[in-house]
Amino acid sequence: MTTQTVVRWPGGYTEGVRITNTSGAAVTGWKVTFGFPAGERVTAIWNATRSQRGETVVARPVWYDKTIAAGSFLPFGFNAADSGAAAPPTWYDLNGVRCKWVA
Repeated sequence: MTTQTVVRWPGGYTEGVRITNTSGAAVTGWKVTFGFPAGERVTAIWNATRSQRGETVVARPVWYDKTIAAGSFLPFGFNAADSGAAAPPTWYDLNGVRCKWVA
């Protein structure tokens, strides 16, 4: 998984996320969970749906991107906001497994 802060402004930013399926089989029904520093929230998301409880966000597929083919990738992104200096997530899980990711 790779992430990139695309743009930053006082109290917010846009983050791009790319899930890469390096296995030999398709991944269907993916779920990405990630954790924010305290007080941060997702204000918009695309290519995924979201739910948030406290600092934990769960992103799930929308109808058109439920499967990530073997050797392929799937991008999604979000805007986040905080009343202070917004910071990107500190961890990511894919289907319950902590990801090695590159910011």
